[in-house]
Amino acid sequence: MNVLFIVEGIGGHNISYLRALSQTKLYKSVIITPVYISEIDAEQIVYDDIVFPNKSFIKYKKWIMFIINESKKKKYDVVHFIDGDTIMRFFGLGISKIVADKHLITFHHFFSGLIRKVSYKCMLKCGIQAVVHTDNIKKQLEKIINRNVNKVDYPSFTVTTPINKKANKIPILGAFGATRYEKGLDILLSALECVNNPFVLLIAGAETEIKKSYIDNFIPKIKGKVICDLKFLSEDELKNYLDKTDIFVLPYRLNFDGASGPLADGVARRKMIIGSNHGSLGELIEQNHIGVTFEAENIDSLAHIIEQAITEPFVYDETALAYSQKLTVENFIYTYYKIYTN
Repeated sequence: MNVLFIVEGIGGHNISYLRALSQTKLYKSVIITPVYISEIDAEQIVYDDIVFPNKSFIKYKKWIMFIINESKKKKYDVVHFIDGDTIMRFFGLGISKIVADKHLITFHHFFSGLIRKVSYKCMLKCGIQAVVHTDNIKKQLEKIINRNVNKVDYPSFTVTTPINKKANKIPILGAFGATRYEKGLDILLSALECVNNPFVLLIAGAETEIKKSYIDNFIPKIKGKVICDLKFLSEDELKNYLDKTDIFVLPYRLNFDGASGPLADGVARRKMIIGSNHGSLGELIEQNHIGVTFEAENIDSLAHIIEQAITEPFVYDETALAYSQKLTVENFIYTYYKIYTN
């Protein structure tokens, strides 16, 4: 079986995502990518004239025509767009014309609104299948397109076996990933001003919308040490930070509804998750017993939960352990394989 993967950019989790899906021997992988990815050992076709989400409709149309022409050269069983979120503004134009037995689009988040609703319907016409990573998004998308949506649990790409590390004497709170506004790092910083018990805050990830200058203004106000490493982290650097962390804090805003890589990384390490109580995030935490939630965008609520978490031990029960065992790369690959072959 031949699978053609389409990646529109290599930021965030895309390299880890692609590497996992293309490393298996269950099928042959070919990737159309904007740049050559040295970390991936698979056939790659570079089309470097497009970077989403800022390119024009004309650029998008040329890109889709390139993919269509490539699909005509070789028999592909599956064509898989690994990040449909970035191309929603183009309403799926041309995707159904790509020559393959099956067409898949993975959506990592859910966006509300009339225009988005129209885009979902257009992108998923002609039997094109959707893949999502949470039950909450699955239910919302099924209401729009009136048919079944595939779900694949988002794994931890940073650990293959559980890490049972002894807790630090002073708890380390981890805030990981790019400092996008929707991820609520500013809410966390404000909440920590109200926390009296000792803690260490570890901020690690690429500097984006919330700048280091903003974080630096908070550091003197926080009663605890702050470790701040704002850059694109190497795999070893990221794993080191993740392994050190006692509590993973996800203060995402109400406009965020999607899978969370830091959540998967924390659960794989059987660590406590603190997260907003809305959407997929709140549902995952509460249903799987992997931590506690606070009222989204409420600084006082988050401060109260952190204060409790620092002083009270948290242990995974059977439900949480069962969920953590699902978040393996092996399970991720095999679930996709079943979708490809169904």
